[in-house]
Amino acid sequence: MTRKSWIVVVAMAIGAVGCHSSSLPTSATPIGPSAPLASYTLTGIVSRASGDSIAPVEGVRVEVANGCVPGRCGQSAMTDGQGFYRLSGVPAGNTSIRAMKWGHATVVSNVTVAGDMGVDLQIVRDGTYTLSGVVFEVNQTGLAAVENVSVYCDICGEGGHTWAETNADGFYFFPEVLAGATPILVRKDGYAVVDPTRTFPDGTGQRIVVVAGDTHFDIQLVRR
Repeated sequence: MTRKSWIVVVAMAIGAVGCHSSSLPTSATPIGPSAPLASYTLTGIVSRASGDSIAPVEGVRVEVANGCVPGRCGQSAMTDGQGFYRLSGVPAGNTSIRAMKWGHATVVSNVTVAGDMGVDLQIVRDGTYTLSGVVFEVNQTGLAAVENVSVYCDICGEGGHTWAETNADGFYFFPEVLAGATPILVRKDGYAVVDPTRTFPDGTGQRIVVVAGDTHFDIQLVRR
């Protein structure tokens, strides 16, 4: 190849490279981070009808109900003694707020969140009844009331975990008992429960009461 031909080939190659480079972008367009979703705070009072008035309810779980199992939602709060709750970080848009408490019907409220807002909720107590009876023993003279017997019901009363103690007539009483099979635990030193469904090492005997309306249920003891 002559020197002149070599110079022409080199010149053509440089031109081709220059044309190809000019077609590439000189710099990449930066992509900024996505804007965070707006979130707000919901506050309110959970109440319940009580006679002719409305009373706040403590210990109600309030949660954002969208797409989560009841009782396992990340955004949740418990009401205080004034029935007040606060939910922070609630995303803007349509959402559902759920209020739950044992012995009450679950309430769901659909709201559109567009700023900090108040959402009051009212829950309804499930139908309840009374459970009462006499604790007695059989002695030489017949039936005799047994005083100062501890009777425990885990699911009686507004919050459960309710104790009653028999009076001089052997009488015990539980208010606000839900319908259905209700276990009660009965204990008095020196006595055993007759026909228990279960007996614990300390002598406590369990009986199962089927509550279907106001219920009277007597319990017999025997001396150990």
